[in-house]
Amino acid sequence: MLVRLHSQATTTPKIRAAIQACEDPAWMLSERYRISEQSVLKWRHRDSVEDLSHTPHRLQTTLSPAQESVAVALRKTLLVPLDDLLAVVREFLNPNVSRSGLDRCLRRHGVGNLRDLKVKEAKPKHSAFKAYEPGYLHIYVKYLPQMVNETSRCYLFVAIDRATRWVFIGIHNNKTAANAMHTQRATSQAVCTRGGAYVLALKGNQATLFQDAKLYLDDPDAIDNCKLFQSVDADHGRIETRTALVSTEIGWLQERHDWPGLSAIGKVTATRETGGKQTSHSRYFLLSLPLEPARFLEVTRSHWRIENSLHWVLDVTMNEDQARNRTGNGAENLALLRRMVLNLARTEPTKGSMRGKIKKAGWSDDFMLDMIRAVIQR
Repeated sequence: MLVRLHSQATTTPKIRAAIQACEDPAWMLSERYRISEQSVLKWRHRDSVEDLSHTPHRLQTTLSPAQESVAVALRKTLLVPLDDLLAVVREFLNPNVSRSGLDRCLRRHGVGNLRDLKVKEAKPKHSAFKAYEPGYLHIYVKYLPQMVNETSRCYLFVAIDRATRWVFIGIHNNKTAANAMHTQRATSQAVCTRGGAYVLALKGNQATLFQDAKLYLDDPDAIDNCKLFQSVDADHGRIETRTALVSTEIGWLQERHDWPGLSAIGKVTATRETGGKQTSHSRYFLLSLPLEPARFLEVTRSHWRIENSLHWVLDVTMNEDQARNRTGNGAENLALLRRMVLNLARTEPTKGSMRGKIKKAGWSDDFMLDMIRAVIQR
């Protein structure tokens, strides 16, 4: 049992218990334990060996019990800071109350910390890491360190499939829209050469190609040459209609732009109705395969599922995208260590998030060893 002693105490709980159990005279116990006879008599007449509180039994307070109840109720209901509550109490309850006195009052009633009174919103739980099918490319632009024999730094354009680690890179002298367009073309060609297929989002950096595809797919007369699929979802008080168009009549477009492996173009229009207000947004895509509209819509929607779940583990949990290691093999070595840590956290059998397990391993050597043992024993 933990017993707190006053800083000026001259006896221990063991000595106090011995005094209470002994019938020797007070002067004899005083000499034996080298304490005063008054201390011997004090502990002989007590039933416990613990020090009594020095807090007065009757606190001298400015506020009456009724006024304290009102002040505490105001604190819980309005969630106002101490200084604002002090102004209210002085105005309507007691003009003589001090700031320190009101603070002690709130602490006595367990409402001294305002943050503990506020309702904490539950944070959304992130889904566990799952093995999704490969085929979703993320394109990044990273700068390379300037070498001694170079007059300027170069830029690395990287297209990576995070599921299979398939990577295509291009090195350019500057970070321009023209180089980005060249990387997209080269990536498309590399995917087709390796026997793959692509669905690429068309944006403003492919200005003429984007405008030609947009004008064609937005033309009402061209719908007859397109396959169409529509889905309707109703959730969270809104109605969302998604319409997918796919056209393979693109000989004229390929003749003008000669895009590698292009077989079809597609359009997805999402119309959302919320509270009587309707908004609409369209996106345009290049396809290397003549997909059915339903499959095309599924592919375009699943891209965000991959981004928010597979990439989330590395980017958010390990903050990988913010890493700036450039020297030697540092970047590759740290990437390997991050994946080793994630695998350890994933194998550890207790419940909890990846981020929580990694933090706990940093705080506790025993937990870290348990994570390693869980891998070895598999």
